[in-house]
This record gives sequence, structure tokens and C-alpha cells, in this order.
Amino acid sequence: MNNIPDSIFFKDLNSRFILINKACAEKFGVENPVEAVGKTDFDYFRKEYARPACEDEQEIIKTGKPIIGFGEKETFKDKANRWTYTTKMPWYDEDRNIIGIFGITRDITDRKKVEEKVEYLSFHDTLTGLYNRAYFEEELKRIWTLRATLTISDMTSFLEK
Repeated sequence: MNNIPDSIFFKDLNSRFILINKACAEKFGVENPVEAVGKTDFDYFRKEYARPACEDEQEIIKTGKPIIGFGEKETFKDKANRWTYTTKMPWYDEDRNIIGIFGITRDITDRKKVEEKVEYLSFHDTLTGLYNRAYFEEELKRIWTLRATLTISDMTSFLEK
């Protein structure tokens, strides 16, 4: 578990860490993985990330349905945000009772930056930074699609304003 670069974690029914691997400890900025035991996402992340993460975990505990391959932006309290790809599963005891959740998170920040750059370059001129022809063609499609979906009553109410 400590030889993989992805963060691995186990949590109890209250979303408190029970066990994390070395990569997860490094992500949290703790020397020893044991330092995270009993803590929650609220101790490491901003509320805008910690709250929905906790809600997702409680839903897994309630329903037994995993969350597989969920892309998300981790927002830390004291360092740069990271993009991740996360899977969370219900954690069962030997009698098939859910006793918490476990998961694995892969950092995809570098890939996300490349995707954003490719997207930017596909709609901007590399020399000037201005929008290019592809951007304008996409905008025209969007406008025409929007226009085609308007009904007569939509147009009438728009013209009355």
C-alpha cells in the first residue's frame, strides 16, 4: 500500500480516517500516516471540497453503492488545489456489515493542465491570443442551436420586452 503513488485511505462510519498510505500522508503534509487517524477531510481541505466529499461517503455508507472514477478538484486549506480521479467503495466486515469506506485517489493535475492548454489553443491564435475561426464557428453553432430551440411564445415575450 505504501509503494503506490496514489492516495489510499480507509474511513470509519463518521468519515474519520482510520488508515492512510504514505502518498496520502505526503498529500496531507504529515510526517507519519498515523497522524491522520481520527481526522476528517475538514482538517485538510476547504469546506467547499470537504462537505460534498463527506456527503458522498455518507451516501455510500447508507446505500452500499460505490462512486467509481469521479473527477474532482481538491481544494486544500494551505496549498495549491489539485485535480484528482477518485474511487470510493463501501468497506464491509466479515458479516457483510458496512463499517466505513475505503478509496483511492490519483492526482491528474498535470493531465488537466495539458487538457486546458489544448482547449485554449484550439480556440485562440497562438501569436495574438485572440479568438480564432474555430471559436467563432462554435459560437455560431451555439447561437443557431439556441435560436432553433426558441418557441413562438419565447420570441413573442422577448419582442414584447
